[in-house]
Amino acid sequence: MKTNKLESGEGIVLSVRKRGEGGRSVRLFTRTSGRETFFASRAALRRCGPGLLQPFAMLRYTAATSNGGGILVQYEGRAPLDILGLPYEDLARWYYAVEIAEAFFPEGEADGAAYALLAAAAGHGRERNPAVGAFILSVQLLAAAGSDPASDEPMEVLRLSPEGRALLLACRQWRWAGDFPLRISRRAFHEAARYLDAFIERYGEIEMKTRGAFLSAI
Repeated sequence: MKTNKLESGEGIVLSVRKRGEGGRSVRLFTRTSGRETFFASRAALRRCGPGLLQPFAMLRYTAATSNGGGILVQYEGRAPLDILGLPYEDLARWYYAVEIAEAFFPEGEADGAAYALLAAAAGHGRERNPAVGAFILSVQLLAAAGSDPASDEPMEVLRLSPEGRALLLACRQWRWAGDFPLRISRRAFHEAARYLDAFIERYGEIEMKTRGAFLSAI
């Protein structure tokens, strides 16, 4: 494998999987190139620590690029959300948002709006109810990808109630600062959660592995 050059950047961890002899395959949503996959060797994990390699950790990294992909040489940063410390149910809800980011945004294509949303959720998600924060991020990522669940046509076709529509619109428009503009009822949230599952399946043509993650929330 021929190494071409070193590059530095910033990214938000989407997912981490075991690979090779003690290494990790790390998917980042980077500021400059969108979704990218890197390899972290056992040596890099010993040097930099494994604690930051969790979803929604915010990294500054140096990687060696090659014809076989990027290899993480150095990384540092912070994990303000620390989703691995959440109960399983809340963990599944944040993975719902991760699944959207991995499915709806092509590899290697920068998207400043999506990066900003992931960064906002990573930085402020723990200040909110975890289920609500993950749901808001999911709605906003879909809209940023050009599949807006809060648009009129799908809400009409899938027969979302006025209360559910108001919740979807508020989720799409909220900017991760200040109080959420609506009081969220259990009934409206569960209806909106069922709607989001159906929207992704019908309009995104994707069967979510995490489908139904929000149905037991609130």
